[in-house]
Amino acid sequence: MQFGFIITSEKEKEKIIKWLQSVGITWITKEKIDDEIVKVDFINTPTILHTLTQLDSRPSICAVSEKGVSFYVTDIALGKNFKFELKGADGVIFIPMNNIISISTVGNIINKCR
Repeated sequence: MQFGFIITSEKEKEKIIKWLQSVGITWITKEKIDDEIVKVDFINTPTILHTLTQLDSRPSICAVSEKGVSFYVTDIALGKNFKFELKGADGVIFIPMNNIISISTVGNIINKCR
């Protein structure tokens, strides 16, 4: 599944950049992270993520650490002409690293060539 980033603070942005660089993804910088897409492969795709993608809602990565990846979702689309936009209709989904096969930036190359 492909995800962009939505980062709520400069401190969190620095933590994500530091983690990405620690695993060899050195070209994603503070200036470029908002335009980047990464592909995350799961051992078992969590039901909530699968459901959200079926509803045309795309969670974004909001935190990454050695413990796992947190995804932020808001304005959940419930159909082509209806969005769930109540106050508080957002949340974070945490996926532990032991359920993640890979995090890849190859999707950026594919998306930019289209």
